[in-house]
Amino acid sequence: MQSNRDAAESLGDRVRKLRMERGMSLAKVAGADFSRAFLNQVELNKSRPSVRVLRVIADRLGTPVDDLLDRDDGALGGEHR
Repeated sequence: MQSNRDAAESLGDRVRKLRMERGMSLAKVAGADFSRAFLNQVELNKSRPSVRVLRVIADRLGTPVDDLLDRDDGALGGEHR
């Protein structure tokens, strides 16, 4: 089944796009839950957030987790931050 999202748009792309649209800094989204550097790595698609971290990101961005996920991009990892 083809996703209705742009095939080139990854989890990191979606996180960065929403963060920028909302005028939020890396620090504001990360808070005390994880580092700005880790969030930057997520946005650059070099790290994958755990489910817990993804929920925090979605909550801070005011969007459902499903809006960040594209089930075909392997967005979730086993990292614990």
